[in-house]
Amino acid sequence: MLAIGDDEASAEKQGLWQLLPSSAQLDESARCWRGMLGEVHFISERHTDFSSYMFVRSGGQDAPFDARAFDVILTDSVDQLPGEVVRASQLTIIPDGAPAMLEGAFVADDLVHSSLMDGSATLWSDFRLNTDRFGWLSIVDT
Repeated sequence: MLAIGDDEASAEKQGLWQLLPSSAQLDESARCWRGMLGEVHFISERHTDFSSYMFVRSGGQDAPFDARAFDVILTDSVDQLPGEVVRASQLTIIPDGAPAMLEGAFVADDLVHSSLMDGSATLWSDFRLNTDRFGWLSIVDT
């Protein structure tokens, strides 16, 4: 999520145009944009005083929170977007029987978890800002 003033909205749109491939259908009057960056789904929504960006990649990873999964978006175009980062989170979904993948991902003394949907999943986080500048959350399918 980026805090973006009205005076930065035009620069934000120009940054989005550079980020998204030329094949993306971009309506300048829209407040929501969608596209594909390689295998990553991209969704952006402009609100009154902030913009939200979501990057979704399907498929398994060898390790949760592996920044290489999003290499396609880690470009100069993303760094050039105006505004101040308010919150950046990376969420990973772990299949049932694989919670050992989370070992070492969170600081045990700060770990919190919560049962979701009558126990069908568990949310884990330590609410820390990690070296990749993201907060990490994990949903474990149980």
